[in-house]
Amino acid sequence: MLDRYTDEQLHETAGIDRSDKGQHRIGEYWPEYIRSVYEQSVKDKHLLTPANIVREVHRHALIDLRHEEGDYPHQATIYRILKPLVARQKRRIRNPGAGSWMSVETRDGKLLKADFSNQIVQCDRTKLDVRIVDEDGNLLNISPEDGGAERAEKEARLTIEDVDKILAAYFCDDYNHQPYPKDPRDTRYEKWLRGMGGKLPEQLNERELDILLMKEEQRVVQAYGSIFFETLTYRCEELKPFVGQYVTVNYDPDHVLTLYAYIQATGDRSGEFIGCAHAINMDIQDSSLYELKQLNKENR
Repeated sequence: MLDRYTDEQLHETAGIDRSDKGQHRIGEYWPEYIRSVYEQSVKDKHLLTPANIVREVHRHALIDLRHEEGDYPHQATIYRILKPLVARQKRRIRNPGAGSWMSVETRDGKLLKADFSNQIVQCDRTKLDVRIVDEDGNLLNISPEDGGAERAEKEARLTIEDVDKILAAYFCDDYNHQPYPKDPRDTRYEKWLRGMGGKLPEQLNERELDILLMKEEQRVVQAYGSIFFETLTYRCEELKPFVGQYVTVNYDPDHVLTLYAYIQATGDRSGEFIGCAHAINMDIQDSSLYELKQLNKENR
């Protein structure tokens, strides 16, 4: 009697039977997709847990299909679809809340949870703790008493471009191809790619990163769409309608011969991108802010 009660077989507890009882009311697409993902993991001999399938459905809906948050099957529905497949593989279903979750905390204390690869991108602008030595291996001190900073500038052997290449080579060619600590069957790259649904991500628009990676200044647009910055004159055709108005300019301190102009933000609204302003009358292809200031100092 207890078993029949639990299975809702007793007439008193069964209620009114629906014509679609026992079927999934989420259309045909999602059950088929969930089964295909699970069966592919079996075929690849890299069995995904139900919790991993939930994350993949979440990622596929938001990233691939551009659905709104919540416009995809609930995890309980996903577990019901997977139950016979998991039973066939003689594996137990894990608790829906089980599994490891990556999370990051924002500056205002908000906790962000990442369900799949590249859902959250965090930029760390901490300065590298790089020690500078002379040709004999002696540490050069960044204090002004003994002129260490000047010596370091003259005797430094690596440029910022060199450091960038070294770090890129390390992460791309070495670190990302080492075994993933929590599952050594995969490399870090393979784990990341699987979390992306097996596809490389769309390349980000660099303008979306300006607010994170660049410095910001306010400038008045002069005649002919010109802007003055660090004794240089920059010009942009798209700035001509803004003569006499303030605009926001973002710039990369390592490459200051190009400024990125934006309409000034108002309230919570970010400014719209106007165009790129390039330095005129310069006989060099590139320059950092430090190099530009040194050049100005020498000219004075």
